[in-house]
Amino acid sequence: MIVAHIALATAVALAACAPIKLLNQHVPDTGYVREEGIPYGPLARQKLDVYRPKVVPPSAPVVVFFYGGAWRIGERRDYLFVGEALTAIGCIAAVADYRLYPEGLFPLFLEDGALATRWLRDHAREYGGDQRELYLMGHSAGAHLAAMLATDPQYLAAAGVKRNEVRGLIGVSGPYVLDTFPLTRWGPVFASTRDNLARAMPISYVTGHEPPMLLLSGDDDWWVPRRNTEAMAARVRAMGGEVVERHFPGLDHKVAIGAVGAPIRNQYAVLQEIDQFIRAHTAPAPRH
Repeated sequence: MIVAHIALATAVALAACAPIKLLNQHVPDTGYVREEGIPYGPLARQKLDVYRPKVVPPSAPVVVFFYGGAWRIGERRDYLFVGEALTAIGCIAAVADYRLYPEGLFPLFLEDGALATRWLRDHAREYGGDQRELYLMGHSAGAHLAAMLATDPQYLAAAGVKRNEVRGLIGVSGPYVLDTFPLTRWGPVFASTRDNLARAMPISYVTGHEPPMLLLSGDDDWWVPRRNTEAMAARVRAMGGEVVERHFPGLDHKVAIGAVGAPIRNQYAVLQEIDQFIRAHTAPAPRH
C-alpha cells in the first residue's frame, strides 16, 4: 500500500495534464456526504457544493474554499479531493464557483466570494457546523480571493458579514503581490485597477487587525513564486498580526494543493498544517 501511494504521488507530481483527475479518481466514496449545485446567488456561476463528515463532530468548523485557475478557469466539481480532505479533519466545507474572466472582472469575483461566505455562515447549522467557526481558504487565484475578503472588509460587509466573524484565513500558493506577475497574466482581469494596482493586492490592506493567517507555498512553485507568501507573511508580522508561514520542499504550484488529497496526503504535511491551524483557532466544544 505504501509503495502504491508513493507511486501515485510521483504520478501526480509528474503529470503534464489533469493531476486533479488522478487525485479525484482515488478519493474514497465513504466517510462524507456531498450536496451539489446549491445556489448562493441568482447567477449561473453562483453555486457551491457542501461536504460534511458522515459523523459530524460537535461545533464543527466550517470552511469555504475557493479554487485557483488564474481567474479564468475552474469548476467546483474538480475539487472533490479538497472537500473530502476538509471533512477528514472534521470540517464542513463549501467549495464555491465564482465568476471568471471575461465576465468576472475585478472586483466581481470578490463579491461572489463574499456572498458564498455569507451563505455558509447562514446555513452552517443545517449541516451540523458552527457558524462562529468560519474559515476562508483558497489556492492560487482562490487564495487571492480569500485573502482580499480577509484584508479588505468592504466585500464581506456588503454581503452582511463582519470580518471579525472569520476565524482564520488559509492561503495556499497565493498571489498576494500582483506586481510580481507579468502584465499578460493579470492585466485583463484587473483592468479597472491599471492605474492603482494596489487596490487589488491583499498585501496593501494589511493593518494587523485581520483574522489569523496560515500561508502555505511550495519551494518549486514557478507560477506563483514563494516570495508572494514571504512578503505577505512579513507584512502581517510587521503590522502586529498573527500569521503562520510554511514552505514545502519539492512541491510545485499544483501539488501544493493536490497534497491534501487522500492518495498522497501522508507524503506531505499540508493537510496536517491546516488541521493544526484550525484546531488552534477553534473554540473547544462545550461539555455536556
